[in-house]
Order: sequence, then structure tokens, then C-alpha cells
Amino acid sequence: MSLSVDEVINKISAKVKISRQDLLDKIRAKKNELGGLITDEGAAYIIAKELGVNVFEDQTRIEHKLRIADLIPGMNSVSVTGVVKDLTPVKVFDRGGGRKGAVASGRIMDNSGEVRIVFWDEKTSSIKQGLVRDGRVIKVIRGYVKEGRDGEPELNVGVRSEILYPTDTGLERLYSKPSVITDFSELEPGRTGLSAAGVITRLFTPSTFTRADGSEGQVMSFILQGTKGSCRVVVWGDNIQLFDGLKEGQLIYIKNLSSRENRNGEVELHASGTVELEVNPDLKIDFSNISPNKPLRIGEITGRYFDIDVIGKVSSIFEVKEFNRSDGSPGRVQSIIISDSTGSVRVSFWDDKINDITGLKIGDIIKISHAYTKVDDFGVTVNAGANSVIEINPAGVLIPSESESENKRISEITTESFNISVIGKVVQIYDLKEFNRSDGSTGKVLSMIIADETGFIRTVAWGKSAEFLAGLKIGDIIQVKGGYTKTGLNNSLELHLGESTVISINPPGVEISPISFDKPASSVTVFQRKKISELQPMDKVEVIGTIVYVFGKNIVYPACPSCFRKAAKTDTGWVCDNCGGISEVNYRIVLSVTLDDGSGTIRANLIGSSAETILGVSAAALQNLIEEGKEAEVNALTQSLIAKTYVFGGKVIFSDFSQDNELNVTYIRPVEPEKEVKDLLGYFNGRE
Repeated sequence: MSLSVDEVINKISAKVKISRQDLLDKIRAKKNELGGLITDEGAAYIIAKELGVNVFEDQTRIEHKLRIADLIPGMNSVSVTGVVKDLTPVKVFDRGGGRKGAVASGRIMDNSGEVRIVFWDEKTSSIKQGLVRDGRVIKVIRGYVKEGRDGEPELNVGVRSEILYPTDTGLERLYSKPSVITDFSELEPGRTGLSAAGVITRLFTPSTFTRADGSEGQVMSFILQGTKGSCRVVVWGDNIQLFDGLKEGQLIYIKNLSSRENRNGEVELHASGTVELEVNPDLKIDFSNISPNKPLRIGEITGRYFDIDVIGKVSSIFEVKEFNRSDGSPGRVQSIIISDSTGSVRVSFWDDKINDITGLKIGDIIKISHAYTKVDDFGVTVNAGANSVIEINPAGVLIPSESESENKRISEITTESFNISVIGKVVQIYDLKEFNRSDGSTGKVLSMIIADETGFIRTVAWGKSAEFLAGLKIGDIIQVKGGYTKTGLNNSLELHLGESTVISINPPGVEISPISFDKPASSVTVFQRKKISELQPMDKVEVIGTIVYVFGKNIVYPACPSCFRKAAKTDTGWVCDNCGGISEVNYRIVLSVTLDDGSGTIRANLIGSSAETILGVSAAALQNLIEEGKEAEVNALTQSLIAKTYVFGGKVIFSDFSQDNELNVTYIRPVEPEKEVKDLLGYFNGRE
């Protein structure tokens, strides 16, 4: 929200016949009505809403004020000027009914940031003609903004849009040509003219194939490992002669490559045009620690690799999961956690590779050769596919065990990791619950909050671990070995206890230093009360805020029932990027509002149960209204939140999109006016 009180008053006056003094009186009255816990701007927004004026309705028409950082999903008719980069080739696809479509994408950036841009159908002709190209400044008129698959805004250029080519904007300086790629961990498909350097760690024999026209061609490939990650390089036709005589372990530099996605969703580099090759180039880049067939330590696995060897000790073994792929074919996957002295990592075995770990036990040492990694929001996973070789307890291999026995303080648990050992006292506990999985089976889960003298963490136990902890009481001490962390539904770090986690309740001789609470342990909150103006990234806080604005209309999305990510509908059913084909989805609510407490404002994001709590309706019920064409009722429900005040608890993050602090809400509860005013005044006075 970036409008001043005067700007809001002017917008109201342009729509409603009312004097400036009457508006000022209404703003003062609204502040008094809300106990003064709101800014003048916040009160003005609420008055505008009560008078039926949308102060933001024409912002998208003010071309010179709309920066890329201002784009929000749901905006229409936006005008944006920026420089283009990372353009992909135009792809033609079947829309059904014999109709064809075309699409291409890239990034567009200005001084405020950058965003993905998507060109549709006839708008892709500008790319084919070379008018829209990497490094050129364009102006998009009447574009529209959607939420991309990564949850970030996405600028779309459609049939109503227009593309102009302004000059002397100064934005050209933001573009720089791609340098030599040595980090393959974030390689994207659809790019051309790339240069790459690395060490050849595996060479594959050239093969002959038959083209659709009956002619024959040749192809060969090798694995190129860079300073971070590795990548498969595929060489076609006459270019194979350039690579004849290369050996594993050699450092090479290649120019004029393109990046493509193969049928397994992996990004490869292809040499199909005029390619330049240099062996042992002088690049002033240190590749000395890279050698072929050398197992990586787990702590070194930080990106995307196409061919690695890794050794570790098994600390957790999970059950086999069955799923349907997007093409309807069945699949199986089983995961384990392995560790060495540098860290832990999840290893997933697919389909028939599961047979290679039959009889595997916790404590066994396992070596996986010719594995590959995947990187997503949950970190790096090592994968054993059809070409991988598995050795259990290989002769002469020992794994240092320092990382297995070291207990962490709760405040030290700061990143997603596996094989965690920690001791904590139970300060809050919830009932054991049963739930239904998508395959019809049932599971059990139990949640609690544990603490030591350094901090608190939400802890979630599953399956047998949940059953074991069913009789747990507040004040009990639990010792955990083999836990793992993940980001929860509200972007807060959680400790998870699986069926392979070793748990002890009140272990002999284990004590925790006294933990002091302002409230009884049974109702302790792990969040500190603060003013909005005091909030800093990573704060776990409680704020009393009045809702002065509600963002967007598309607040319900289809979620994977296992990992809660957004699922996509295809011709063959639902697909989750993380879990593959899924039989059904659960609908979830994502609601963003602006809170005002008199000291400032902040955007607050409510997801799942916190959004359902504040709206008083389930996500499934909202989806039913949307499917019945009752979007107006949904919009009325969200807008009814304006001017309401609640206590919000959650974690403060800094958003790269908004370039400002935001509050990811974990819980919400009503305000107890007399108690809150007394406590809040005492707190504020104590801070002054």
C-alpha cells in the first residue's frame, strides 16, 4: 500500500460527493472506533471501502508508476517497461479440437526487480522475427498478471496486449550477456548460445539412430562436472568428431550450446550447431578438487548432478510408496536417509531399484554409484535410477559417526536437514489424530511444541512415533535421534519424527535447564509481542492488527494431499511436481491481507487452517461456491474482513517480490479487549 491520506481523499472525492472536512472527520472517528491502533492511511482505506471506492482500481492504468516489483497476481491491463533476458524458443502445442497454440517465455527486468514473462500465440511472432530478443527493451501494454507455478507473479502477453520498442530508457544497462557456465545446479531449459566449462567425469560410447525420414545419425554424450553440480552434454552429428579422443578427467570449454529438457524432466546441454571446443583452457577457475569416479561427501552435494557416487550410513528407512505417473503408468519409490561426518541426505530408489535394498538395515553402509540429484523447495535429493549401482556394506569402507551423536540445541536448528539429535521439554501438546491418505489408508499424527533454554520448535510425530508418544504429558523430556526438519505450512521450521526415529521419554540422567514462561506451560506461546514498526526478518511474533486491505480474488488452489504443493490438472488427471501423478487433490486457501496497528502496516499471509479460521469457512466450501459461479459471494466474504481486529502470531520474512517484510501467519485468535489494552499499554510504555 503506497497511497498517502491526501491521495486516498482525492480518489474518494472524485467518486463521491463529500467534503474534505467530512472525510477527515470520518477518518478520525474510525481511528477512535478502533482504539487508535491504526494509522491515518489505514483508516482512510477503510472509509474508502465503506463508501464503495476502490482506491487501487486505476493504478494499473498509470503506466509510468507501475514497476515490475508492483505486479500482483490478478492485475489486468498492466503496462510495464523492461529489458528481456533468458528467452526460450517458441513451442507449438495442441489445444484440442484440432487447434494449435504457441508459447514462449523469458524474464523481464527493470530497476525494481524482474519477473517471468510469457508470450502467447500470435505474440510469439515477435520472437520468431527477432524483434523481441535477449537484451532488448520492450514495453508491454495491456498485459495481465497470473500466479506462476512457483507462486510468484507472472506477466502474460496475450491477444489484447501490445508490444512496443522504446529507446533511451537506460534499462539496457541492466542486461549482461551470459558468462561461462560452471554452476549447473540451476540450469534452465530453452536457452541458446551458452558456453560451459567443467571436468569430464564420465564418457558414453557414441551410438547410431534412425531418423523419421529413414536416414541415420550419430549421437554421443558425457557428464560435465562444474564448480557446483554436473550436467549431461549431448553431441549430435558431425560435432562428435570434435570430441573424439577426449578422456575422463579432462577439463574442457565448449561454446554455442543449447539447454533442453529431456523426457525425465532433466535439463541437458546439446551441441547440435556450430560448436567450439577447447581442452585445458585457461579460465582462471579452480577445478582442482574435481576428479572422475570420486565419491562426493554428503556436505558437498549442494546442487543438480547427473552422475555422482555417494557413500553414507543408513539412519532412517521409509516405507515403499506407490503412485501413478502423469501418463497413467504405475510407479514405486522408497526413500532412506544416509549420513556421513559432513551431513545427511535423502536417497530415493525408483521402481526396480527398490529390490536392490531389500534387507537394508539402519546402521548399514551403502554406496550408490551413478546416481543423480533433484533440487526442489525441500532441498537436494539423491536418486538411484536404472543405471545406478548399489553396494551394501562394501569392504573396507568406514563412515565417521561424529554427526550422529551430537545433540543440537533447539536454537541451532536453522536449516532443513536430516538425522537430527535433540533434547527438549514438552510445553504444549495436541491430541493424537488419524487422517486418510489419498490411497485410502489411514495414518496417525501427533503435534507438540518442545523447548530448551535456547528456544522452541514445533514437533510433528508420524505413524509409530505418534503412537509411542500418545501418553506424553506437558513437562516430560524427550530425546530424539534421527529426526528431520522441513518447512511447515506457514514457512516456519518444524522437527519431524518418522517411524525410524529413535525416541526416549524422560531418559535417566537427562535434564534441561529451567525454562521461564510468562504464562503457564499449558498455554505458553513461542511468539513475542511486538509493534509492526519493530518487526525484523526471522522474528517469531504476535501482533494485534486491524485488517485494512484484502488482496486478490483467487484465494483457493488445488493442493497435493501429501506435500501441499499446488497441483496441475492434465488430460490424464492431477499431477504434482513433487509426487507425480495423484488421484485426488485437497483444496487450500491462501489469503493475503494488510494489517495496521497504529505504528505501521505489514502484509500478512494466511494459509490453510489460519485462513479457514479467519473466514469461518472451509476451503472445500469456498471451492464449491466458485464452481457454482458464486465468486461474488466469495469476494464479499473476504471483503467483510476489512476493519476487523485480531491477534496474529507468525514468522516475519523478507519478500524478494515485495522487497518488504511480510508476516506468515501460524495462528489467529480474537482480541480480549480489556486484557489486551492493559498488556499492550504496559508493554509499549515499558519500551519507551
